[in-house]
Order: sequence, then C-alpha cells, then structure tokens
Amino acid sequence: MKRAAAFLVGFACSGAFASQPGQPFDCSDWVYSEPGLSCTAWVPYPADIDPYNYLDEIATFDMAQRLIRTRIVMIPEPQDCLYGGDLPQLETLWIHGTDEGVVATMPPRCNGDSWSWAEDPSNVEFDPTNGILLVRVYDRVGCWNGGQPCPTQESGSWVAAIHGFTTTFEVLQNYTRAQSNVGVGTARLKTRRSAFAFPPGPRAWLAPTTSTPTGGTLPTRSTSRRRIRCTATTPPRRRT
Repeated sequence: MKRAAAFLVGFACSGAFASQPGQPFDCSDWVYSEPGLSCTAWVPYPADIDPYNYLDEIATFDMAQRLIRTRIVMIPEPQDCLYGGDLPQLETLWIHGTDEGVVATMPPRCNGDSWSWAEDPSNVEFDPTNGILLVRVYDRVGCWNGGQPCPTQESGSWVAAIHGFTTTFEVLQNYTRAQSNVGVGTARLKTRRSAFAFPPGPRAWLAPTTSTPTGGTLPTRSTSRRRIRCTATTPPRRRT
C-alpha cells in the first residue's frame, strides 16, 4: 500500500509526458531552458482562425528588455526514425545586445514511420501585466509508407501561453525598494537648504527683483544716474 502511495505521489509531481509521434503537439512538448516556466494552451489545436491574424509580431520585448523571437533549427533525426533526413526543431530564444540564449525548445517527434514537428517560425506576443509569452505553433503530423508520405497527413495551428516571465508589478516593486534604500542615505542631504534657488521660468531671470536670496545678500548696482553740477569759482584776491 505504501509503495502504491509513493508511486502515485511521484507520478503527480513529475513533469508532463510529451505527445506521441504522429500526434499534434501540445504544452507537454516544450523543453524549458529557464526555471519557473510553464505552459497552457491559450488557443487549443486546431485553431479555427489562424493565429497569424492576431499575433502579428515576429519579435517582442519582455520586462527584462530582452528581444524574444522564435526560429527553426534543423537537427539530426533519431536512430529509430525512418524519415531519412534532418528534422525541424522550434526554438524560442532571447537576444540582449550581443548575448542570446534559449528560453524553450519544441523538439520534433519521430518513431518509425510516424512523425510530428513545428514546421515554421512562429509569431509571438508578450503580456507584461501577467508575464505571459504567447507563441503561435504550427503543427505538421504525418507518416511514411514505403518511402512515400501517408495520405493521413494533417496540419494546424494553436497558441501556447508560456507563463513565468517577470511582470510589470515585480519590476515596480524592485524599483520602489531601490528608491527607498537610496532615500535613507540621502535624507540628511535633503534637509539642507540651498543659498540659491532657480527662478520659476525664463522671464524671471530678466525681471528686476528687490528680494534677498536665501542665505545671504548680493550687491546691487543702482540704475539711477547722479547729475554732477560744475560751477566756476573765482579765486580770492590777495590783499596788498
């Protein structure tokens, strides 16, 4: 009984199983390169309206100012795959200056003559309020029959919502915390009064003022002109 309970707990805590070859992709097919990410189907497969109609961004920025986009990378087929060539792998990556890294990948599935993969690069959209990245995924599913494609091939789109990115609220919280720490160190400086204050506008620089600036006096130059009268005087006569 204890073994059965331990098995159930381990099964419940383990990651989701990936889809089988020959079946459309779903959220369980993502392989994450960053911790804390998860996926839900924002629009399940197959979408009635192609997400290209409303997800029109080929790249977007997250709250860490990283450029997020997708690309297709060709990788070798598995040993038990009868496809006979490299298979496409969907990658969601970030770019920041000259640095780049992978957020998540969606490897192709192939077993014998059954295969499935994401065929082309996908459009993206970022929700900064909830920290969600929307990714359009275009699935192609099929098989091989004696070296020829099976007539049961199918394709379709769906939208994956990848959760776990930094949100706007988290950025504001960190900014507020940093400002509060700076305020403690500069509180003493804020209590000091300056001896000079800038005028409220450009005209105040030109307007005459009779007020005394805070913290001292400035010499002023009088604008009035004094008239000096010059009178001729006769020197006194000397008595003989």
